[in-house]
Amino acid sequence: MSIADYLPRIGLFDRTAPRHRAIDEVGRLRHQLAGAEIYMAGQRIQIEDAEQERDDAIERRDIAEKALAQAEAVIRLRDQTIAQLERRLDIACRANAAADLTQELDTSSLRDNYAAGVLTLQQAHCIGPVTDPGRTQ
Repeated sequence: MSIADYLPRIGLFDRTAPRHRAIDEVGRLRHQLAGAEIYMAGQRIQIEDAEQERDDAIERRDIAEKALAQAEAVIRLRDQTIAQLERRLDIACRANAAADLTQELDTSSLRDNYAAGVLTLQQAHCIGPVTDPGRTQ
């Protein structure tokens, strides 16, 4: 037995934990709550910034898509214009070739050159089949 067993009970040994420790725990939890609120406010700000950046990126994408659509329209118009000009050039070339084939040729200079041996092959093919029944020499 210890000496405490012989002492009358005066309440020194049956104390419970002091109540002020619960107050310390409440303070600590309130401090954590305040820190969590500050952290959450910071996270909200970051979310708002990210949403603003996303909205800006979407706006830039929409502008780029409109510019691309306009550029594609210009390219289509250019291609159509080129195709029309190619058709007109082809028609003009064929009309010019047809007009050249139907025009009268002065074959006297060609015959003189052929007789002199100066004709090229391109000129030589014109002398043989060309006849001019309306002219006499």
